[in-house]
Amino acid sequence: MCSVLGLLSSRHAALAENGPLPSTCGSNDGDEGAVPPGVLSYIDPSGYFRLVRPCGWRIVARLPQGSSVIGSFYNPEEPGAETLAVYRAPAPPGVEETQQLGTARDVATSLAAIAPNGLIVDAKSLEHGGRSYLLAHVQFGGNTAGMFGAVREFRIVTIASGVQYTMRLTTTRYRYLAFPQVRDLANAICESFEVLV
Repeated sequence: MCSVLGLLSSRHAALAENGPLPSTCGSNDGDEGAVPPGVLSYIDPSGYFRLVRPCGWRIVARLPQGSSVIGSFYNPEEPGAETLAVYRAPAPPGVEETQQLGTARDVATSLAAIAPNGLIVDAKSLEHGGRSYLLAHVQFGGNTAGMFGAVREFRIVTIASGVQYTMRLTTTRYRYLAFPQVRDLANAICESFEVLV
């Protein structure tokens, strides 16, 4: 039994030998002139948001009905370790605009507090098209992230018309530190996220 479980977990572990982009992503893939190379523009079919996503990442085509997830993507060579999702849910009671959520540091502090060894890496405010966004970049230790080791998580939140939109991007700490392109991709994804409603 233990050997079967060991085999299963090793097949899904984040692998150090994988490059920053999936091997299915060719050298000319991505939008022309995109910075960094290897990103593709994505507009939500329902018109809620847009962002860039890494080429080679798969789109989760069938989301659970009634779920708050409105967009989901993952790196097929790092399943579970590198993910990107966008959520849509009612804003907290009494919150009508993004500033009422507090500062970006407040959001990062709340995120870091959800698990032991949560560490705030960065927190800042962004603006797109006159709308404010709060960015939290947090690291969670291996005891929380399990087989992936330490994980880097980015969350961006904004409020629009009584709805909270959250973009969540994850990667392993190892891949974030080992590959400058993974850092560039994370920054590009975060900078590109825009709610369209």
